[in-house]
Amino acid sequence: ETKFHSTGKNEIYQGPLVIIYRTIRKGPLAQRMRFLMAGFFPSDLVYDGQYYGIVIAPKPDAYGHYLSAVLNSKIVAYFQFLTCSSWGVERDVIEPNDLLRTPIPVLKEVPKNLLEQILEESRWLYENIDKATDGEIAAHQSPLDGLIYELYGLTPAERELVEDTLALTVDFFQNRNRSVALHSPSTEQLKKSTQALIGALNAHFKLIGKQFFADVFETPKSPLTPLRMVKLTYGKAGTRGDEVQIRSIDRLDTVLNELADNLRSEIVDNLAVRRSLRIYQGTDIYILQPAELRYWSRSAGRNQANEIFKELWGASGDSNIQQPNR
Repeated sequence: ETKFHSTGKNEIYQGPLVIIYRTIRKGPLAQRMRFLMAGFFPSDLVYDGQYYGIVIAPKPDAYGHYLSAVLNSKIVAYFQFLTCSSWGVERDVIEPNDLLRTPIPVLKEVPKNLLEQILEESRWLYENIDKATDGEIAAHQSPLDGLIYELYGLTPAERELVEDTLALTVDFFQNRNRSVALHSPSTEQLKKSTQALIGALNAHFKLIGKQFFADVFETPKSPLTPLRMVKLTYGKAGTRGDEVQIRSIDRLDTVLNELADNLRSEIVDNLAVRRSLRIYQGTDIYILQPAELRYWSRSAGRNQANEIFKELWGASGDSNIQQPNR
């Protein structure tokens, strides 16, 4: 006769349930099925200590689909990574108190149209997750992430911060030298980062009729160079389009290789740091950073804008940049 020991209360196994896997997923599985995994089960289920169970009854099944959609979302993974007592600190697990601390909007207070869309996507994933292709799952999970962002009222910049943190910061924490955060950025990724940078700057400067324009510099050996470079030019608003331009400079890779050696500083034996460089020359600002994707994300571009603001105005509050000729 089979017997279970230390089963706890029978009520915790009675469906409907939302089951959460205690261990954080890594690698491709995390991208396909998320870092934090939660699933809805309409009937009774026996589970062990590797899982947490949330009893939905006597609420209708909609509560289970809604809760699993929120817990599987990128914003909750982002929240857990930043606040969890274990994940990102010691072990890749979610503790009960961390899970219970997750802020979740009350279902009955969610706008009807938004809730219906969330439930539609969540139910599709529930019914098809085992038989759907990765492309089909992404076609439903991506819009569901957008709906959850809307549920929490995130701005476009805040959404990009969540996406970049999960794709780069968390990936680097989990995979270290194998992380995509260390990959050389493509020209398109450089453009997006630089566009976010000048977008943050121009949101303020256009109010006074000024604007920053941007150029990304490329060479035939750009994917192999240790540094990448962009130039910002301060001028009168509207004198050039807002789009980031791609420029080519012969032998730039030689200069970047030499600069990279000078930007590396050894602190102690076997420990060194690599610095970024900003050069202010008249109405131009040259930005040189390591050729790693973590330095050229959209959120990194916005952080760069904050640093430039601080350096331009300094402690006195007066701008240090030269005014362009009219």
